[in-house]
Amino acid sequence: MVFCDIASFYTPRGGGVSTYHNEKLAFFAARGEHRYALVAPAAADEVEPVPGGTIYWLRGFRFDANYRHLYRARPLRRILREIGPDVLEFGSPYLDYWVGSWAARGLGAVRTAYYHADFPDTYVAPILRRRLGRLADPAVRGLYRYVRLVFGRLDATFVASRHIRDKLQALGLTNLRHLPLGVNTAVFSPARRSADLRRRLGVDGTGRLLLFAGRYRADKGLDVLLAALPRLLDDPAVHVAFAGTGPLAGAVGRWASDHSRVHDLGFIADKERLAGLYASADVFISPGAWETFGFGLREAVASGVPVVSAAAGAGAEFVSSSGCGLLFAPGEPADLVRATLAIGRSDAADRVRAARKALESSHTWTHVFEAYVDQCRSIAAARVPGAPLGA
Repeated sequence: MVFCDIASFYTPRGGGVSTYHNEKLAFFAARGEHRYALVAPAAADEVEPVPGGTIYWLRGFRFDANYRHLYRARPLRRILREIGPDVLEFGSPYLDYWVGSWAARGLGAVRTAYYHADFPDTYVAPILRRRLGRLADPAVRGLYRYVRLVFGRLDATFVASRHIRDKLQALGLTNLRHLPLGVNTAVFSPARRSADLRRRLGVDGTGRLLLFAGRYRADKGLDVLLAALPRLLDDPAVHVAFAGTGPLAGAVGRWASDHSRVHDLGFIADKERLAGLYASADVFISPGAWETFGFGLREAVASGVPVVSAAAGAGAEFVSSSGCGLLFAPGEPADLVRATLAIGRSDAADRVRAARKALESSHTWTHVFEAYVDQCRSIAAARVPGAPLGA
């Protein structure tokens, strides 16, 4: 089969979406019976053969400091006609969907998407409600009608958590496929714990290293964690490390400049270096209330580290089902402090080991993409009876 993803949010400095596509490339590199192409925006057009497939970089317009967007339908159509995809995956319901749909007309590909971001509640609703209060609700409902319109036109919408599946079912979507994403347990491992790294950060033998890794944005709950820092730092043994980049980088940087036990490590592109940081932490903090899956939570557990998560979204779903940590009331810094201090007194280590074993046995990226290929094949067979897709 020939798989093609149209992904404006794939970027070298990306987060979970880039991890998803990089792991998909690694999977297809070991599966020669399939072909994989990734179309993503860049400063200029370029075709880049890579292990696992081909990346078609198309000139896109600058969206923010980190992202560009695809918008040129004609060169995209030429690429799709050259590739001849059996399965087409849209990376977002924005221009990716509309430009990609026009470019793919007449090709007969199975059309799918992963619901990577719950954008109405995550990005739009908090801004509108701060300004308009409950008057913002009709606008948010309108955005969810748009979600139903776009994703309802697809052959399948993949969702990575039951939380999102239930939410989209309530909108009336009937094409949902629950397929949790994975974690690379070979990279993220307790074996990478480094006493030297902890010493370089000033964490002594009795110290506790708390870690936030992700985008420096309010939707990731970073504002809640920053508000909790004074009380967390009341304990002289506590250090807090931040790894990432984003709009709140200035605030993180100021904390790191003013406090010797706050460490701003910036964006870490090297996965092995990032895995070493995860494994060297004592607690991973995921304060965002709008996770659709929670890559960081799983990478922490794979690294042998207990987690503290907001009691909402897919983060709460994972922590509750795996027992790998504690929850706190979303948006409440004082409760984040309570959970973070309490986890040191819990039996988290045994539960994290059990959760890691479960990830290793059934939630690696190989498990995920084998199931993904099987589901796409079954979708294609049901859509075009008697016409199985070839390699």
